[in-house]
Amino acid sequence: MPVSKFLSQYLETLVDARHIIIDPGSMWRDPIKAATDMVHCDETVFVEGLLASVDQAQRDSEWYDQWQRLNRLSKTCMNQYLAAIETLDEGKVVAQLQQHLPNEAALYVGNSMPIRDIDTFFIQTNKQVRIVANRGANGIDGNISTALGMSVTQQPMYALMGDVTFYHDMNGLLMARTHQLNLTLIVINNNGGGIFSFLPQSESPRHFEQLFGTPTDISIEKAANLYDATYHAVQDWEDFQDTLDRAEHHKGLNIIEVKTNRYENVVTHRSVWDNIKAVIDHELL
Repeated sequence: MPVSKFLSQYLETLVDARHIIIDPGSMWRDPIKAATDMVHCDETVFVEGLLASVDQAQRDSEWYDQWQRLNRLSKTCMNQYLAAIETLDEGKVVAQLQQHLPNEAALYVGNSMPIRDIDTFFIQTNKQVRIVANRGANGIDGNISTALGMSVTQQPMYALMGDVTFYHDMNGLLMARTHQLNLTLIVINNNGGGIFSFLPQSESPRHFEQLFGTPTDISIEKAANLYDATYHAVQDWEDFQDTLDRAEHHKGLNIIEVKTNRYENVVTHRSVWDNIKAVIDHELL
């Protein structure tokens, strides 16, 4: 299933639709319990077979064209909103990163907010960018190690993750120094688990920070120095762009820290979503 909560909720409403799930394994991956057909097959083989049986010239394009139109409107609305943001913002980090990733780069994405921000703010691009992530109950574990492992065969290699995810696999940085691996790691540091600020428990402040916010107050810079990484703390958007440009031409481990505010992040995200919803609602009237 896609990581998008909104898409999953939309699919759940389509109770009269035929839901065909393609899975290369033998498991039954149907978290919304909507499957009408389960096909155990390699996804690429299935799609190639499907395309061979579809008459593209005769298809009804009204539904497809509507989605394309709404996508363009949403993208324009989002870009306008992000352009107005001057302070360091997590969604804008993704938009700026996408602009400055080299063609044929690989991007490893951490769990929690980063993977969801990629889903929202990493828009369609002509660049060939391979995006990879670990999902599952223990998806927070081993993220740095996975990105460094990928860097052996994937270059240029980038990783994007939050400070808690960084902390969970900080000792994985040793492999970069031991084996002279090349990776640019962007750490979004909002001092805690940012995703929980979007959930209902954030409205119970008495124990929220201790149980869900879980601020660590660790120094990303000291961790970078411990493993001989090149470190930079981003000050503004121009600085972020310059730092990415320098990292592209610098071998070894580059750690770029972007400090954000968890509470402001919730307000910004919801404002973006509300603006896009208003644009789409107006278009569908």
